[in-house]
Amino acid sequence: MFVKICGFTDPANLAAVCGSDAAPDAVGLNFWSGSKRFVRAGGAGAGPLAAAARAAAVQPWGVFVNADGPDLMEAPETYDLAGVQLHGDEPPTRFGLVVHLPDGVARVRAWRVGGSLGPLLDHLAAAAELIPSHVLLDAAVPGAYGGTGAKLDWHALRDELDRVGDKLPPVILAGGLTPENVAEAVRIVRPWGVDVAGGVENAPGIKDPAKVAAFCDAARGAL
Repeated sequence: MFVKICGFTDPANLAAVCGSDAAPDAVGLNFWSGSKRFVRAGGAGAGPLAAAARAAAVQPWGVFVNADGPDLMEAPETYDLAGVQLHGDEPPTRFGLVVHLPDGVARVRAWRVGGSLGPLLDHLAAAAELIPSHVLLDAAVPGAYGGTGAKLDWHALRDELDRVGDKLPPVILAGGLTPENVAEAVRIVRPWGVDVAGGVENAPGIKDPAKVAAFCDAARGAL
């Protein structure tokens, strides 16, 4: 079970979390200035965070919202990101800005689920050869781009995933997950991976190492 902890803002906190025996597989660095977990490019922001993740053998992923310029085109190489996650209203072809990245870099389309997965299938079909390597499914909250703590209807989502079959790339489940409920979510939805931000925090951007360890253990032990 792949586990991503999203929204770090402090390199020392990231190092403490990733230095445990129950470390995540990846961490998310939020490059969207509208997020309360935003990290500045350069200086004391994204650079030290990505370096701390790499030093712990954990993948740094960049989270972008409606980025269409230098951030999306340059940040992945500048910070040696292992994943690029589009979490906004980007058009289907937006991954064309990062096609120059090595094949091993994850290209993740985040999707805010409000019911049927039909619109997501249409979006992916329009992307043609620029389809992502993974999709991240989050709860739809009007005016928000994730990180809200809202939870999906896991049973309804499982029914939708059964309906669409193998038409989706590997699925990462997000939205309202905590150490207490992630095992149930995994058993119901059976995703490829899980993603959490607020459910393991002491404050926005500052993670509780004990909660992260508990989350990782619960997710990985669920199946």
